[in-house]
Amino acid sequence: MIIQSPELVSTLCTPGSTVTRDPRPVSHTSAPLATLDGLRTPAPPLNKLSQLKATPIALGSAVISEHIATLGVGVDDVRPWIARDIQNFKKCDVDCMLQNILSDCKLGTSDSASLGQCEESALLQTCLEAVLPLCNETRAAKDIKDLLSEYINSPGEVPSYEPFVGAANCALLQLSALNVPGLVGSKDSEDHDNILFHHNDKPIRQMHQGVESSRKPDVVIVSWDTAQKVQQDGDCYCKKDMYTKLACNKPHGNFQWKNVLSTVEFKYTKRRPGHGPPPPSA
Repeated sequence: MIIQSPELVSTLCTPGSTVTRDPRPVSHTSAPLATLDGLRTPAPPLNKLSQLKATPIALGSAVISEHIATLGVGVDDVRPWIARDIQNFKKCDVDCMLQNILSDCKLGTSDSASLGQCEESALLQTCLEAVLPLCNETRAAKDIKDLLSEYINSPGEVPSYEPFVGAANCALLQLSALNVPGLVGSKDSEDHDNILFHHNDKPIRQMHQGVESSRKPDVVIVSWDTAQKVQQDGDCYCKKDMYTKLACNKPHGNFQWKNVLSTVEFKYTKRRPGHGPPPPSA
């Protein structure tokens, strides 16, 4: 999941600005989208009922039950993982969310063990102190700010894909060399399992529930190895060129769902003067 604030982007792109941590908690609310008594999804046009549009790897409400042929009906039999998502939602601020994620990356932490609140808070502070120099004191920091500036000034949705991918991958390249004491170390820089963002905007087709599904995610997250395989003639490229150049463009071939780790969707609406495009959602 990607959480991005237009205000943060604007701050990053202001000449001479630096990134600092605001000690005030930022509210990030996860609320239930529906109740189990009335879980409903919008009905599609009648001429679209024969085309399955659910993303094959998604475990969301679009695939609540395999025996339901159409959407727009009340659902009596909700899959267990969806029921858990609806019933067990929690509200938390961004710091709390980051602390929880980082605790899963701590060395020596098993599934049955959890960090205390003080330990989680200290770990977050350690990580922020390690990351802030990358945001303010490197050549890559300027490159990222320039790309984010291009992103927020994009004239439409499609032109925003390239600078977004470039900025995200520049950040990943910087983070790949960062090791924080106490956390699981980064993969070797030349490990082809390292992830990257890749411009897609091309159909990905696969048989799903007996019907061919076709989806066209704007941007995908895949491994470096997967990105190499969709380039022209499967040519190999150095890591920097792959992350900052080739991945910013549509792939020569087509990705397969089994190799897509996550997707990012963009929605562009007419903006007011001084406001950038809305953030993408994963």
